[in-house]
Amino acid sequence: MLRAILIDPFLRVISEVSVNGDLQSIYDILDIRSLAIVNIDNTNSLYIDDEGLLNNSNSLFKIASYAQPLAGSALVVAHNEEGETVETTISIDQIRSMVEWVDYVTPEEVLEANPPKIYSWDKDGNFKEELL
Repeated sequence: MLRAILIDPFLRVISEVSVNGDLQSIYDILDIRSLAIVNIDNTNSLYIDDEGLLNNSNSLFKIASYAQPLAGSALVVAHNEEGETVETTISIDQIRSMVEWVDYVTPEEVLEANPPKIYSWDKDGNFKEELL
């Protein structure tokens, strides 16, 4: 069994888990149909749901090495020179320091916080700002 780190944005928990390294067990742990890989460094990667933003858009997190928010659970593993999955070389504390939980915001909440405005100048050259 290999040491891996599970990032669970549903419960906002990061924990160590054991995996046997075969692809089917990773699919089962993450409960996914399609896999995407996000590199953390030259050795370690995240296995994540390729359809996460479609299926789990309310369970988001960011990781320091990747700008885009990620959705759904993720598994941190490493790879050897032959490309085989091996146990991660990153500590759980390092992963905890790299992960930021992201709160989901609806489009309506964005509009409420930043209502659209019209900017114009009147005939005397005075600047005007009006809400739509």
